[in-house]
Amino acid sequence: LCHPGTSPSQSWAEETAPHVQSAIEGLASSSPRKPPPRADAEFLLSQPESHESGLVKLIKPEESVDMNYCQWDGDGHFNMKGYPGRNPPTLGQIVRYLQKLDEAVADAPAVVHLTSQDRRATGAVLAGAVMVLAQGMTAEAAWAKILRGCPAPSTNPAEAWDRFSSPFSPTGATGESSLTVLDCLSGLEAARRLSWLEDYKTFDVEAWRFLRRKFDASWLIPGEMIAFGDPQLTAQNPRFPGLLLSPTSKEKGQSPMAHPVSECDLSNASTATSFSVVEENEEATPLKPFAGTPVRPFSAEQKSQMEYLQKDSFASLFLRMGIRHIVRLNYLHECKQEINCPTALIDINMKVGNYEFKDGSVPGRKTLRSFVSHCERAHAEGLAVHCKAGLGRT
Repeated sequence: LCHPGTSPSQSWAEETAPHVQSAIEGLASSSPRKPPPRADAEFLLSQPESHESGLVKLIKPEESVDMNYCQWDGDGHFNMKGYPGRNPPTLGQIVRYLQKLDEAVADAPAVVHLTSQDRRATGAVLAGAVMVLAQGMTAEAAWAKILRGCPAPSTNPAEAWDRFSSPFSPTGATGESSLTVLDCLSGLEAARRLSWLEDYKTFDVEAWRFLRRKFDASWLIPGEMIAFGDPQLTAQNPRFPGLLLSPTSKEKGQSPMAHPVSECDLSNASTATSFSVVEENEEATPLKPFAGTPVRPFSAEQKSQMEYLQKDSFASLFLRMGIRHIVRLNYLHECKQEINCPTALIDINMKVGNYEFKDGSVPGRKTLRSFVSHCERAHAEGLAVHCKAGLGRT
């Protein structure tokens, strides 16, 4: 990887990797030498980050503390140590990598990105993110450039290096439905095109991470739809007491809940509604893209974001974000009984609804269209969606 406008970038597959010293000297002199036979992966990763010439700098993302070895840990909500598969980097890790690369380019005109065999897919997402977010390339063009330095993925989905394991897979196996490097880059391209991630240089990674850590939440469409964990379970995290206090109770100085509370103990006059799935209209009006002003909820230019998040409860967070609708997916089916929405959310006139579909299944077309139509009608006010177990329905 090289910064635009500097000497040409160069990448190598491990199978044909040149000796690092030879490669670095070649880049430094702008006349790459003929690479000797394959170098050992451990030797590649053991090289110092800066070459004595000062013209070449090495980046090893999987050794970075910020990257946490590129393993998603659920920000503390899940213990992922028992799941051996490859994982894509999080948005926060991608932005941190881009920022680190900018710092490296300031020190040396040529930057070499080194990734081990096991993390090739993760490294490819990071390298592709540079081309998509920093250089404005399309996902397809970035992927084509990556393939110039890597072998083509196997046609067998179980052996293809560009696929990521399914979440919570005990074997780490991949298959036809696995997320791919190109999928990740296509998502980043869409985020850039829609101005959801307008400028990685001003993206507040710490505020983004804190929202996930405290509320188990993340924007799906900034300013329009947010996904979050079951609030009644999230509120039992002892690190963040008082998440289910209403703004009025906080003002009155009431103490936050001091002990874990079952959701069944939180009875109230819930206004939750179970939505019936209407018959699909073959002539239904096509759903329209959101035409509002793009929202940048984690712009570092908004200096008070972290200060607000540290004080927020669920109620104040949703009020501040303009969220007025909550949709619970398959919630009643899993709980086996009517579970009321927390009082704090009813107190702020949150509109709560349920959509049901068979546990562990993909929702049918009728349910899907009914839900998406609901989201379209609600987008002017903002919608939050969650399920019960956190295993994929949201």
